[in-house]
Amino acid sequence: MIVSENRIKLKISLIFIPVAFFSYIFHEFGHWIIGEILGNNMALRLISVNPKYGDYIENTDFYVICGGVIFTVLLIIIFWFIIEKYKVIYAYPIVFFNFFFLASPLMTRFELQDLAKISAFFNVGKYTIALIVLIPLLLITWRASHDLKILPTAEQKRFAWYVNQKAVFKSTEWEDYR
Repeated sequence: MIVSENRIKLKISLIFIPVAFFSYIFHEFGHWIIGEILGNNMALRLISVNPKYGDYIENTDFYVICGGVIFTVLLIIIFWFIIEKYKVIYAYPIVFFNFFFLASPLMTRFELQDLAKISAFFNVGKYTIALIVLIPLLLITWRASHDLKILPTAEQKRFAWYVNQKAVFKSTEWEDYR
């Protein structure tokens, strides 16, 4: 049984590589398709979509920005339903990666990301739209993990504790203030 479980874990881990590639393309395709529908002549790249010539047609840039987020959220919801109905573990990397894909900009230059731009459009706090979108997606990801009985191992828990200790307490040591 352990050998079989290890093979499944390896397969699941390896699935993340094409899932990441597919997810980026699908997200950018969301921007591209909305831009094209609205009349912009768009250029699709792996990690960006822009008008081929010049700027967006007036008042369409907001919708183009929303297109990528909407496509990513729909991808998460579709594969969550597949997990709910069929309990297919191979659908989990799509749910997990795409949640992480939308949430990870919170740790970097967030103001350049889609969710921050949407917040700026509505003139609300920088993280407001991100929280409105990400909290339900976190619950979906947690639910998918729960349904598939994906639990962290003891080693993963120890590693997370170690990383948290280093991240939280290292910055509060006296040596960092010299």
